[in-house]
Amino acid sequence: MPAGSPTSDKYVVYTVDTEDSSSGLEDGQIVFRDPDGINGLKRMPLRSLSSDSWGTYWSKREKCCCLWNVFLILVVICLAVVFIVMHKTLTSQQSERDNSSIVQTASGQPDVTDKNVTPAPLAPRETICSSHDCVRLAGSILSHMDTDVDPCEDFYEYSCGGFQKTAYLTWEAPRVRENPDILLTKYDDFLKDRLSAPSDPLVSRHENKLKTIYRACLERRNSPLGTIRSAIQDLVSVQNVSLLEGNEIRLTKLVAMVTRNFGASPFFKVMVNRNQKISIINNYSDDVVRELFGDGEIVSNFRHLMPSDLYYRSYTSDQTMLSYKLFLKTVAMTVLHAPEGDDFIRGLINNLDSIFELEIALNKKWYKEENKNVFRTIENCDSRMNISRLQTKFPRYGISWELFFSLLLGEGHNVTGKTEICSVNLSPSVQSVISRTDPLTLIHYVWVHTILHTDVYNIYADRTKPFNFSTSIYNIPQHSNDEARCIAYLSTVLPLSAIVTVPKLDVFEKESQMLFANLKQTLIEVMDGLYWIPRNQREAVAAHMDNITLHFEWTKWKMLIERGMLDISKLNGDYVDNMLEITRMKHKLYITGMKIYPTWRLTIGKFVKKYQSVELSASAIQGPLFYSPATVPVTYGSTGVLIAQTLVQAFDIDALLLHFMTGLIDRRVLFTMAHHLQCLIDTFDRYSLIDTQGSRHQVRGDLTKGQNFRDTLALHVAFRVKLAAIDNVARHINIFSYSGRVICGKMAAAPFDVA
Repeated sequence: MPAGSPTSDKYVVYTVDTEDSSSGLEDGQIVFRDPDGINGLKRMPLRSLSSDSWGTYWSKREKCCCLWNVFLILVVICLAVVFIVMHKTLTSQQSERDNSSIVQTASGQPDVTDKNVTPAPLAPRETICSSHDCVRLAGSILSHMDTDVDPCEDFYEYSCGGFQKTAYLTWEAPRVRENPDILLTKYDDFLKDRLSAPSDPLVSRHENKLKTIYRACLERRNSPLGTIRSAIQDLVSVQNVSLLEGNEIRLTKLVAMVTRNFGASPFFKVMVNRNQKISIINNYSDDVVRELFGDGEIVSNFRHLMPSDLYYRSYTSDQTMLSYKLFLKTVAMTVLHAPEGDDFIRGLINNLDSIFELEIALNKKWYKEENKNVFRTIENCDSRMNISRLQTKFPRYGISWELFFSLLLGEGHNVTGKTEICSVNLSPSVQSVISRTDPLTLIHYVWVHTILHTDVYNIYADRTKPFNFSTSIYNIPQHSNDEARCIAYLSTVLPLSAIVTVPKLDVFEKESQMLFANLKQTLIEVMDGLYWIPRNQREAVAAHMDNITLHFEWTKWKMLIERGMLDISKLNGDYVDNMLEITRMKHKLYITGMKIYPTWRLTIGKFVKKYQSVELSASAIQGPLFYSPATVPVTYGSTGVLIAQTLVQAFDIDALLLHFMTGLIDRRVLFTMAHHLQCLIDTFDRYSLIDTQGSRHQVRGDLTKGQNFRDTLALHVAFRVKLAAIDNVARHINIFSYSGRVICGKMAAAPFDVA
């Protein structure tokens, strides 16, 4: 190496390229260019090894031997060429015979008609599989590719071009949604096919009962809605009838029972985590609602409007508020249609104006514009409070707190004044609103809140005109047919993936656990190589990440079903009765720390920060995310990248900020990270994106840097693990991935995430 070259453990490549960038370099190379071009190179004469010529140095005998050696080499080369030509001819003939056994099915996928055909080998120790599954796998992968594209120019289009043509992406600024709609649609179609089939003695009794419930849902329009009214009314008289004379006891009992049975939150939200720690909250901002929603927590108050909508708008003149008021009245009158002689229901309908004003007043007291980081406070139990203290501090909520938690938790829980609540985040100003409101109006408000904002609303949502002004993130999509609507609703109250199972789930779990273990270990190793993080801080973050676990949404529910804790096989009522019972079952399980995540709005892979776990949904078993007979490269390129994208959220920008706040890393690391991110910002500012309507959008690197960082790191980790898992594999990347962003053997991030 010439003097003055930089000291480096990487090898150096000198080039005289005059282009702006040099081609053909491998990772780890450093390029130095001669500023004067080729004319500026110092030409050093080669040291002569001998000055003797052919004629003076070589003898006659030596000349003959040399000529014979040349002749023999030429003969060997000619024989080798003849052998290769003959071998290729025989292979081509055999291949043509083999191809005659492969035909196109009606769906356009190749199929095998003769399984006795033995394919010719591609190369020594390599064979072409001819099994039905293998050929279908090959056909599926090829259909997701666009082999007309040069992979060295656009590897992403080469590997995923076919899939892009069939996947309809939903535009969501500033980037494309995580899941192509086709993946969840395929899983919905699978559920429809299974639930529409006749009862089968070979499947579980729960699946057969679910088929009955599904058919009742398709015929639900003939079901009377009076059952809903009577179901809520029955809650008032189930227990402690003699105590109903007191307004506080009556209100307490009603709030406790609608919370326990329907997940209502008329005055506050009750949250129960996996460790059965209880928290209560009613200080909300839009950010808090989004944070809760991201963890699967539904704040029922904001099903139709966000907190800021209810705070900033004027309900006396604003069009959105006036429409919402009309919507509230329409729904209440549709469901509560007063039977003759029911004074309570008629009084409630006549009181709808006061109910609406109470809801607006409560929301304005709850709204906290800058309220953030709720989960960290709740998980750390930063505001512990026993029930006696809760009663002293919030006496005018109209709630007897000890009775409330006794009814909420049910039998088997000894609730006393010393019972401790993990976290309390209640607004004291709400007490003034409640204290000046008529007790009967409070009761009416709880009723309307329950039928309008909870899962009960889903039972009859198709019978009322939807609220079109909504800005809430909880909006239920408008499905095109009754089958889709029933699947969507049933998925909110039942763990469909645990009831309707397929054999390949076991294969998926086994392979995903193996991938997860390798990916996590590799990510820790990647972090260990980040020299700009001090050693002790790298070790702290690695130890933190080592505790991350992988979960499957269907596994825990399968255990509950087997133990009889979730039993729908005994349901015999009509549609409304069944739905109400399933809804009660769902929320009673939530009180024990078990949550049902709706299938239709799940991301395929999700990182749960507060539990430090990666969770995968059943929709991940759909191709091109997972193929049970796939090779290692395909598995790491599809399921592997999916898990990696989810896993690296434990080390993305948000996670680093959290690690900084908790003291795992210091300020220097954040500054260095900001420097590295600027490269991503500059790169992605050059991209544009065309949405499904044909409009072009300029990608902003400053808005997408978090996702770009995550995707790039995920691909890097998945590729490293894939190389380590395969022996003697050529270093050309052959990841046929739904999220492939690779160009000729070099990692290159894409401007947006289509996975």
